[in-house]
Amino acid sequence: EVTALLVGQSADPALREAIHRFLIEREEIAEVFNLITLQNGDDVVVAVKARMTETESALALIEAINRCEQTLRLTFPEVRWLFFEPDFVA
Repeated sequence: EVTALLVGQSADPALREAIHRFLIEREEIAEVFNLITLQNGDDVVVAVKARMTETESALALIEAINRCEQTLRLTFPEVRWLFFEPDFVA
């Protein structure tokens, strides 16, 4: 188990499910295509690929992603690294 924590393994399934639920409930997100979680010691790495709700500009899209990231980090303080990729297709 120590080796898995050092090298990395998927985050606990309950945590992954809670993060997924959090994402699909966000008004900024139209659809979650992929969610990858990685436990790295006490820290969690999260990568999200999602179709965002349409915005009027690139700046509005960036602001929507930043809101999601900020709230996710507050809700899940164990998330140390967060990568968010907006996309149109899976």
